[in-house]
Amino acid sequence: MEKKINLIVKESVKNVRVDIFISNNEIDISRSRIKNLILDKKLKINNKTITDPAKKISDGDHIVLKIPEPKKASLNLFRFVEQTGHWINPIFEHIYEYGYQQEMLGY
Repeated sequence: MEKKINLIVKESVKNVRVDIFISNNEIDISRSRIKNLILDKKLKINNKTITDPAKKISDGDHIVLKIPEPKKASLNLFRFVEQTGHWINPIFEHIYEYGYQQEMLGY
């Protein structure tokens, strides 16, 4: 489910970068994540899409940042290796062999 951050700028914090303003008001999201969301056109100030994280805010600005639901990661590496017989990387090969050895030894 998509989350929305809604903020209104007060006079005491005008002329601050929008990414810093959001970061200072929302502790659950990093400034780098905020910057990437802004670059991905997920920020609106006064109903206008903004793509500049350094944009200065003004008194009374209405800020809305949409945070999409995270994509679900898939760890199908082992299935890929079993089906194709191709190793992705020597490190993965070691991890796969270690897991196989543990399985064969009953761990």
